[in-house]
Amino acid sequence: MKYLLAVFAFAIFVAGSGAINCYSCVDCDKPKDSIDCTVLLDTCALIVTDGKKTRSCLTKTTCDLLTPKCDDKTQDNCSTCCDTDNCNSAGIVGINFLTVVSVVLISLFFTQQ
Repeated sequence: MKYLLAVFAFAIFVAGSGAINCYSCVDCDKPKDSIDCTVLLDTCALIVTDGKKTRSCLTKTTCDLLTPKCDDKTQDNCSTCCDTDNCNSAGIVGINFLTVVSVVLISLFFTQQ
């Protein structure tokens, strides 16, 4: 059973290791076009400037440098980044489901030993 869990966890990591897809548009409220980012551009971004939303692929390093982050108080000039396919469609980013499932499976694997 523990080998099956290990193989399943490995398959999840491999499946999630390709290039990410992000919405890409300038001054758009409802994005339509999703693009395949290069492997180096590993993060989707939503950047709001004077209330105008821009969506694109960026590196995680670049996203980490963008301030301030969007929250309930800051909405007109802010940024938010995420790392799942097309996650930059809205202003609020949720938990990465793949990460949660992986952590649960790995913890199950190690507690079975």
